[in-house]
Amino acid sequence: AKRAGNERDIARLEEKKAKRINEFLQQMIAESDVNWYNHGTGPEATAVDILNAASDRLESDLQDEPAVKAELHMTIGNTYLALGRAEKAVHHFAASLLLRRQSSAADNHALMESEYYLAGAYLHLSSSDTSVMDSAERYYKGVIDNLSRPTERGDIYLPYAYQEIGRASCR
Repeated sequence: AKRAGNERDIARLEEKKAKRINEFLQQMIAESDVNWYNHGTGPEATAVDILNAASDRLESDLQDEPAVKAELHMTIGNTYLALGRAEKAVHHFAASLLLRRQSSAADNHALMESEYYLAGAYLHLSSSDTSVMDSAERYYKGVIDNLSRPTERGDIYLPYAYQEIGRASCR
């Protein structure tokens, strides 16, 4: 009975988190509407314009919901990375990792996810600066080290982390 109660509580928290993420993303997309609170960016807004506005909002919003904020940092970071804005992606993945490390509720898989994507964003910086490659390698090693702790979702990042460490050290 106690286990069922714990699972129910976790499900309620996840539902609440999903709702807040959905609300934030809907507001982010609505930013291109010129009628949105009379200050939208307009129909000519680019994806980067919308992401920049969302990024600014995220820095001040959701202070009392670090798990939601960490998820949104991951989403925005992934989008920046897909648009070739690795430097902005690094910022969001690092923020996600920091929030997840500070949270006692964060699971091991979430920590590995943040480390993995942060390392990948460092690789995308295409820098000849060895400290950038060292950072990528350090975070991939963090993923591997975290795999010594069991996770319910398995170790999907393990083969990729090893592969990327090899790429980082060859640069």
